[in-house]
Amino acid sequence: AKFSRFYIYPLLMLTYALTLAYNYGSFPFDMACELDTAVSEAYVMHDATATNLDGDPVSVTIEEGDPQYEFCFMNLVRYKPPAFPPLPGKVMGDRWMTDGQQRMLIILGWTLVAIFIWVGCVYVNRIVIAYIRENFFKSYKPSGKAMEHRFSDLPEIFGYVPMVKLYGSNYPALIADISTIDEGLIGWSDPLHSYDRHNMLFDVPSVRKKILQRRESLARGDPQRSGEEERGRKASIFSIVCDWPPRPPPPPTCKEDVGEDHAAAAEVDAVAEDEGI
Repeated sequence: AKFSRFYIYPLLMLTYALTLAYNYGSFPFDMACELDTAVSEAYVMHDATATNLDGDPVSVTIEEGDPQYEFCFMNLVRYKPPAFPPLPGKVMGDRWMTDGQQRMLIILGWTLVAIFIWVGCVYVNRIVIAYIRENFFKSYKPSGKAMEHRFSDLPEIFGYVPMVKLYGSNYPALIADISTIDEGLIGWSDPLHSYDRHNMLFDVPSVRKKILQRRESLARGDPQRSGEEERGRKASIFSIVCDWPPRPPPPPTCKEDVGEDHAAAAEVDAVAEDEGI
């Protein structure tokens, strides 16, 4: 996903801009440009029969005064020298383009140039400059050490629990299942009612039933049932909130309870006892 976002998407945007500008400028693709002169009398004909590329006969009628056409190359992709950006002045677009088509092609052409420069800067920054920065410059290294105070030990810091404020209500409405978190992280409490009274999940009967079943399974210590309820909770339309409290520190060992002096004295007593002193 990161590779696609950093390298593939910019390339796709450039390809789209190229295709749009060149195809728009090549319209109508018939390679025929109308001239200001009328057709010669030698070509005037009525109900003549011609053959198309598939070999089928077609009827052709050329009236006197019809405009004359000549071949003109409209494929901007194959222009030599290459037409970049594909502007009307570079490809003699006034021969087959309308005024509106020429104005739009100018916008698309310079937009293509801007996207091309942006994609080039993206690749230079993420390949060349990143390589130089990694090999020739020092990177940031954080200094300091972790404090002994843990988040769970701080009394006035609360967690982010999804809730919405309701007009005219003294308490906000919860929009997440709080069965597995410490209620002290919510940041407020109702002395008269439980948090379920202010939880919008309990307004939906099916969700309320799943939450109650999940609480019962967790209370019984049924891991299979709680896992099923967990999958159902993740598929819920409401928000999800979780809490991972730190584990309590292990109890101190005997050596940690005894000071260095007492430990040294105990070793001396043990040596004296072995030597029979």
